[in-house]
Amino acid sequence: MSSHHVVRDQQEPALLIVDPEAINGEILKGLLEWNPTVIVTEDSWPEINDAGIKADAILLQSPYLSDTFRSELSRQSPVKILRYSSDNPAIVVALNSLITQNYLSVNIVATESTQNDLKPALSPFLHQLHITFYFQKFKSYFVASGKFEKWARKKQQFLIPDWHASKKIQSQGLTQNQQASQPVFIAVDHGKIIIDTYHHPFWLTEEL
Repeated sequence: MSSHHVVRDQQEPALLIVDPEAINGEILKGLLEWNPTVIVTEDSWPEINDAGIKADAILLQSPYLSDTFRSELSRQSPVKILRYSSDNPAIVVALNSLITQNYLSVNIVATESTQNDLKPALSPFLHQLHITFYFQKFKSYFVASGKFEKWARKKQQFLIPDWHASKKIQSQGLTQNQQASQPVFIAVDHGKIIIDTYHHPFWLTEEL
């Protein structure tokens, strides 16, 4: 790392860990490299604590802490407690907390099924935070403009889950797997690729 590199507060993505098992240790290590603010759920806390990862905040529903849990938290002190409820879900509490702290982006470690559960609650946040999910060997993020372009490596895969077949998609530098149940694109070669959905926002899943 260059000695001239300056990391400004809230410029690096925060990290929300919902399902620690959703990605392998090396990918998680990479996400932790810049020492982000780490928020964990109550269910993911034991695994994160056992792995020696410092949590900055934990999402809790129970109003009471057991003596054992309180003791574990004290060893990681300071840890902020973020309370959630059935009326104020954990994902909403976590993202509101980050917005209050002027964060611009957050990486979320969650399985694909968890993502599907969380996405309906994300709509109010998509224009305030850049939200990226990490799972298995993929990352997924929202393309609000309906047009995506980047430099891709040969045979890298890009998927558009939950896409309505009636909507048009134009691509450049990609071939489409016609047998797939959802739009799956594969980079023909190393170079620039484009996916254009004619101004329809979409979630894009990219192979890491």
